[in-house]
Amino acid sequence: MIIRLHTISQSLISILVFFVSLFFLEMYEGGDFERYRSYYDAISRASLIDAFSSYRNILGASEPLYFFVSWILSFLGISYIFFVSLSNSILCFVFLNWCFLRFRASLFPAICVLSNFYFFVLFFELERLKLAFIFYFISLSFFGGYKRTFSAFLSISSHFQLMVLLAANYIDFAFKKLTRTILYGKLDFILLVVFVFLSFLAYKFSEYFFEKISFYYEGLDYLALVKFIPFLILFIYLGLKLNRFFQMICVGTLFSLLTLFLGGDRLNILAFFFVLPFLLKVKKGINFAGFFLLVYFGGKGVLFLYNIILYGRGYQ
Repeated sequence: MIIRLHTISQSLISILVFFVSLFFLEMYEGGDFERYRSYYDAISRASLIDAFSSYRNILGASEPLYFFVSWILSFLGISYIFFVSLSNSILCFVFLNWCFLRFRASLFPAICVLSNFYFFVLFFELERLKLAFIFYFISLSFFGGYKRTFSAFLSISSHFQLMVLLAANYIDFAFKKLTRTILYGKLDFILLVVFVFLSFLAYKFSEYFFEKISFYYEGLDYLALVKFIPFLILFIYLGLKLNRFFQMICVGTLFSLLTLFLGGDRLNILAFFFVLPFLLKVKKGINFAGFFLLVYFGGKGVLFLYNIILYGRGYQ
């Protein structure tokens, strides 16, 4: 009965997100939204090769999953605004479903999708990253096995940045496996498969990775690092609270270095979604840290929507 009621509530919230997205997208202009819409319109009657060329030239992307999904829907005549609204609704549904399945949390996640700044950024600006997060939350909903691995692979296939988040999630697991291999000389099959897969990606897309790093690197960004300090404090607090201190220190160091070299715009959103499941483990998110995040990013979320109404874009 409880599960059925939750399914109904998450469905209603997802439907609400769909119609709210339609409303705000009619006003949206500029930024990444315009680039994605230009690309989507350009490939509506293009061949597979020409469409991928537009994908590379307009978006500067190489990840295959978003390309295939967008090309098929564009070819079928689905409007871009409908496509974006539908993907927003799906993201909302799979996120709420994951929160309930894994943590039995409903209130905190619902407030997040309806007010949080980072959800709004995914809803209106970061299309490839949004699709990657859809499969990321699907993968986290499985408790193991090939379904979880395959969903994680689809997530990376939509946006390579999710490798950072997946690496952060499994750094503690990988360290234990590696230590066991070194101490006892037992080669772990899963660790071997992951290593081979990551080596293949690094080799196959090395040029693309260097292009992205060159694009984002503009010197050491100390201001971005200072802005990241609240996340570091949250990492340490949750690490001590949940006995995951080693993992939090490793991840905090990784994110700090990436923020210093590449800036915080994309890293902060990854840090937020990394810390979210740990936050939900403490009273289902209803705690002091959770309250702070709801108020702070909720305020930024309201400002984001206000900017859309006033200026046509959330970022100002």
